[in-house]
Amino acid sequence: MAERLPPTTLMGEWSIEVRRESACLIGTGYTNHLVNNKAEPRHTPRMLRGSAGNAVPPQVEIHAAFAIPAEDVLKVIAALDQVLSHPSYVKYSIGHPPRTRLWTTPGLHDGLIPLHGPVILLGSRIPWAVTDSVELPYDTVEDLRARIATLA
Repeated sequence: MAERLPPTTLMGEWSIEVRRESACLIGTGYTNHLVNNKAEPRHTPRMLRGSAGNAVPPQVEIHAAFAIPAEDVLKVIAALDQVLSHPSYVKYSIGHPPRTRLWTTPGLHDGLIPLHGPVILLGSRIPWAVTDSVELPYDTVEDLRARIATLA
């Protein structure tokens, strides 16, 4: 069962939906962009599909990536903190230790930070396309948070 959590003040435009084994990192403005043909939203994930080549460690079985705006690093960290403190994450983590060294950040691209690692992407296959959310397996969230924290 999915549960959309109310965002904290520190999360700004970002929010979280928790599930049994994963969480969705959700941006804002995507629906307005899609339905009302408004400008591309800034505070939303961007999809980067396909193999990242040497940018992805060999233990990553899903070769995909997403990007976040560089100015949203602290907001996304706050969103990931909300996942890490949620009872569904805590319950899941008892039998599933976090995996490490999964995420890479090859560098800044037009004010966006690409995050290569095991992420579940739905929607467009156009590189850098905006999307409403990305799904993160619980056993990867702690490592993603640690990687993003190095950029703060």
